[in-house]
Amino acid sequence: MQTAPFSKRAWCLAVLLGGLGIGSCSSAPAPAPVYLPATIEHHRDGSIAAALLDDPATIQGLPCRSWVRFHENGKLSTCELAAEATIQGHTLPAATYLVFDEEGQLRSCFLAQDTQIQGYWCRGGPFKTATTFHPDGRLRSFFSRDAVTIDGVCCVASSHDAVQLHGNGHLAGCRLAADVTRDAATLRKGQVVRFDDTGRVSP
Repeated sequence: MQTAPFSKRAWCLAVLLGGLGIGSCSSAPAPAPVYLPATIEHHRDGSIAAALLDDPATIQGLPCRSWVRFHENGKLSTCELAAEATIQGHTLPAATYLVFDEEGQLRSCFLAQDTQIQGYWCRGGPFKTATTFHPDGRLRSFFSRDAVTIDGVCCVASSHDAVQLHGNGHLAGCRLAADVTRDAATLRKGQVVRFDDTGRVSP
């Protein structure tokens, strides 16, 4: 079977699309971040400890803006998201402030807006309340936007009293939004309670 000739118009279109990177299997590497020189701080070994980005940039796979900080091992310590990003399975909104440990695991964040994480609405916005995580990425503590019931216990909505979770997802502690009976005792609304990872009341 004879193949139709490749027209000059088609050839020009292919060159144009190729020049734009459309349909290409390769992608250009992200440009290196540019820091404002007067803001750069260094660790003792000369590596960057902190700096203010001139423009948003991708750093260690994350879209960052404003100030960034690094551990001495070079891993990102803190940054503010320039765009929505998924980190350790959690989708976090732009302008959220992130804190990482030296292994690069998300330790805590200050959410830019109320955000659903692991099925719970975590308080965000101007309150500057921290949402924290276990080393494996599971939710450790949050300030609930609404009263929330976990393991049969109703916890208050608050920007001051955190709801705490064990690594297995069970409730570790909160301030009660309603009375509850546990271990043959009645726990009263407003009381701060702690539970072990089996659900028993802790002293």
